[in-house]
Amino acid sequence: MRGKAGVLFVILAVLAWSGVAMAGMTPAAPWTNLAYMSTVTSNDGNVQGSGLASANNGRWHQDGRAWSEEEPCWVIFDLGAGNETDIGYIRWFSISDQVGGPFSGYVQALLPGGDPNNQASWTNVVDSFTMTGTGDGQQFAFADPVTTRALRWVFTQSNAGNNFRITKFEFSEGSRYDLNLANAPGATLTWQRADDDDSLMTIPSVHNGTPGLERFNSNYGGQQYVTLTLPTATVIESLRVAAEDGNSKLGLFSIEYLDGNGEWKTATGPLGQSYADLTGQLNVEDFGLAIPATTGLRLNLATPSTNTGHTILRLYEFAAYAAVPEPATTALLALGGLAMLRRRK
Repeated sequence: MRGKAGVLFVILAVLAWSGVAMAGMTPAAPWTNLAYMSTVTSNDGNVQGSGLASANNGRWHQDGRAWSEEEPCWVIFDLGAGNETDIGYIRWFSISDQVGGPFSGYVQALLPGGDPNNQASWTNVVDSFTMTGTGDGQQFAFADPVTTRALRWVFTQSNAGNNFRITKFEFSEGSRYDLNLANAPGATLTWQRADDDDSLMTIPSVHNGTPGLERFNSNYGGQQYVTLTLPTATVIESLRVAAEDGNSKLGLFSIEYLDGNGEWKTATGPLGQSYADLTGQLNVEDFGLAIPATTGLRLNLATPSTNTGHTILRLYEFAAYAAVPEPATTALLALGGLAMLRRRK
């Protein structure tokens, strides 16, 4: 009887959580960048660009080559009233054609129920940071999640003559590094020339989990593969690729998965779109996937770069994320467990 009561409690808790989640913000996977779902504002009228909160890259910067008209200068990411969320991870990085630093500052969270316009409603979650410039970044994982609806990213000092040039700001419930399947036990991330089996090499699980970005250079301009191999078949729902610098992009490439017969097939997206022969991918891009469980995912790079005369692959990040059951699905699984208990009785 105690076992049944426990299962019933789980069912009710799951259903209650599902209802609460649907009543506010759309439920997000633990690796989802919540900046995508935020309203972004700044106290500096020079700030422009969409890169901080857009799903795809669009470099964010100040207009002009001078320091902010506001000191400190801040950018607020606000999920909206009633959308307090447990934040476990914050990261930002720069992939730019010009150095934008050094910069220093701190990060604050809005206290639950607080007013974004009231300075007393903000509390530090990152006491200080310093960025050196292009290719640099910062990441912060919290052992105890921070419950908040908004983050304020504050810059307090800059090197004279430089402005902010930031590619991406991210915050999420879980760590994008720890949840990246490329960093999972037993997984491998490899690079190989398409015409040379002996060229196979293991490459860093980009990004490597430390502040900043670790770039992999293939030093080859022909067709090549970047392949994630998993120890067990997994439903992969999202792929993040960060490559190239500044105005350069990936050239012609396809996203492929390994089917049950050991053959590589073109991956598709949730709207049925094909990921064959893609062109013009920006420095950072997220691809939603709708493919069967697989033990392999790869980039088939026919033209690894649009950098004229130097078309090698420059890869900063390859991050794949497993599908997360919807709350309703979890509830149905729990109901199935209760039915099994009844049958066993």
